Amino acid sequence: MVGAITGVVGLYLVFNGVPSWVTPPAEDTAVVATTPPPVASAPFPAGTDAPEDGPAPTTEVPLTGIESVNGLGTWERGPVTMGGKRYADGIATSSGWDVMIFSTREEYKSLTVMVGLADGSADHSATVTFKDGRRTIESVPAALGKPVRATVDLTGVVTLRITAEPTGGKTPTIALGDPVLHGG
Repeated sequence: MVGAITGVVGLYLVFNGVPSWVTPPAEDTAVVATTPPPVASAPFPAGTDAPEDGPAPTTEVPLTGIESVNGLGTWERGPVTMGGKRYADGIATSSGWDVMIFSTREEYKSLTVMVGLADGSADHSATVTFKDGRRTIESVPAALGKPVRATVDLTGVVTLRITAEPTGGKTPTIALGDPVLHGG
């Protein structure tokens, strides 16, 4: 008797397929096309060769375009003027010793920035220090009327700390002009 029932069920399945109540369809199943996209007959303009493999394009991000982990403290974003030149993208502080911390997550290879004292500031010396956590990467003296271009190596840096310290007398307005992070 079991053999007869198995035979009838087998014939039913051959002609009608498996009923949906036996194997319900999966709810999150997606159908993926396996046909490759068409290939252009001439991928490059006539008379040109395929481009050579080269370095990946670099990314440039203004430092003022990313948020500081600890807020800006007394640093203010906006235009700064140093040595008679106006930098539309800038950050400055005039409250003395202050720190900004940025999470760079090893995404950037360098930071280029103009470092100096804002025009009209007290003529006292200051230092801007760039650190990877607590390790000093570079210290740049800031002077009135003499902005200095600094390129800070950020290879492997996860957290960039920028510290401004007046080194004498009155507190000057310490400024960073056109700070740009470079990826690679």
